[in-house]
Amino acid sequence: MLHKRRLFKTLSFCLAAGLGLSYATGALAQSGPYPNRPIKLVVPFVPGGTLDVVARMLARQLQEGFKQAVVVDNRAGAGSAVGVDHVAKSPADGYTIVLNAATPMVTVVSLQSTPYDLMRDLAPVAQVSTFDYVLAVNAKSSINSMQELVQQARKQPGKLNYASAGTGSGQHMFMELARSSAGVQIQHIPYKGNAPAPRCKAVGCGP
Repeated sequence: MLHKRRLFKTLSFCLAAGLGLSYATGALAQSGPYPNRPIKLVVPFVPGGTLDVVARMLARQLQEGFKQAVVVDNRAGAGSAVGVDHVAKSPADGYTIVLNAATPMVTVVSLQSTPYDLMRDLAPVAQVSTFDYVLAVNAKSSINSMQELVQQARKQPGKLNYASAGTGSGQHMFMELARSSAGVQIQHIPYKGNAPAPRCKAVGCGP
């Protein structure tokens, strides 16, 4: 197992009221003094999103505590599977680790085939942050509540879209649960992270 060094400070990062999820880091085994060279912290989404912000805060804290460089490496794609696979195939020495949201770590492997085995190839290290979700719509729309969104979706089945950070992400799971509970058809538009997702301009896009 990875050398059990304590993460120096637990980060708390809150965006807004809504659904809370936890981040988890995964890494593999290593031996000998640790760390004695730079560490690569993989973020499996594009720069600018919540996970990327937390990763850069965490990297700064780790760098100060470890007295070694911690480099953030964004490797987006396939709902985080690209970045996670990179870590799974890296040497098992703790110098390549991944910061990912708990939801895609679990759901991606059940929604699609991945080149790694989550339980076999990765070892959890620590929860480093929690955050909340909000649902937002285009400011020019007439929607001001979840009830109004559902009403419009019922009037226009399959015509509204919603954006997420990717297939299997927390946003995807939350909206599919909400959509299913309301009995409406809203089209999922996955992105490579939550930074580009708000660029979706159709009524009903979010978060």
